[in-house]
Amino acid sequence: MPAADNEVSVSMAATTVRLGRTRLAIALSCLIFGLNAWICRELFSADFVNNLLSNEGILRRIGNFFREHPFDHRWFPWFNAGMATEYAYQPLLPTLSAVTEAVTGWPPTRALHAVLALAYCCGPVTLFWLAWEWSESLVLGPFSRAGFYADLAREWLIAELRIGAGSHWGALRLNNMVWYGEAPHNVALAMLPLAYLFLYRAIVRGGAWNMVLAGAMSGAVAVTNAFGAFGVALGALCMVFALERGVRAVLITGVCSYVWISPWLPPSLIAWIRRSAWSAEGFYQSDTRAHAAILITIAAFVLVWFFTRG
Repeated sequence: MPAADNEVSVSMAATTVRLGRTRLAIALSCLIFGLNAWICRELFSADFVNNLLSNEGILRRIGNFFREHPFDHRWFPWFNAGMATEYAYQPLLPTLSAVTEAVTGWPPTRALHAVLALAYCCGPVTLFWLAWEWSESLVLGPFSRAGFYADLAREWLIAELRIGAGSHWGALRLNNMVWYGEAPHNVALAMLPLAYLFLYRAIVRGGAWNMVLAGAMSGAVAVTNAFGAFGVALGALCMVFALERGVRAVLITGVCSYVWISPWLPPSLIAWIRRSAWSAEGFYQSDTRAHAAILITIAAFVLVWFFTRG
């Protein structure tokens, strides 16, 4: 067989393998999504939930305000005689709720629950994509979503996490989202693997589009929940250490990401969160011991990284 024909055959075989792996990945993604959709099936059509202790009412009200004032919501007048909207809550989740309400005509609470149900189902899928991209393994990828189902070990150790008296089985993530109103955290977690995925591609493959998408997703996580911003930064730092490169890509992505979200997360708000976080429930102001513990922990991780570089 001529060399040219042999190269064509090898190329066609490689293309066939890639298509087969892609189809299998799509099938696994649908399976993961379907399993989660079955778990939270009632949430897709739920309207009012008989729980007045969560933050859902706040998110619903902000979303309702965005729906009524889509082009003028710099000032939110319904809390504490009025405040800047970014001080009420990060805007992406209420915006998604308002858009869903406008498109479907559903009541505000049902629109919010539909967004939450979709995020609940997408979180393990996006984590699967990240693991597949990083490991290039369709065997490891499905097991990565176990991070979303690791509630069992936690609630065995911490009784307060159990659903009901002495229960050790249940959809704890769904319970947290509905009962405690942890909606923004779950939506941010659903998008966080995508931020890591595109950042990984920006570091490994380069390309303007990968940087743009990494910045867009990182910013989206931050304007969904303030803790998500910390998650993006921590993950980016770990990625740089793991790959031993990527500082430039991370810095460019981080700067561009903050530029587009800065109207909703200005430095003044970041400083206010920093001041208020220590005394929201009790007083937890850090002292010298806390700073020492942080430095020791960082030093330990640096030493582990240094001696395991191979």
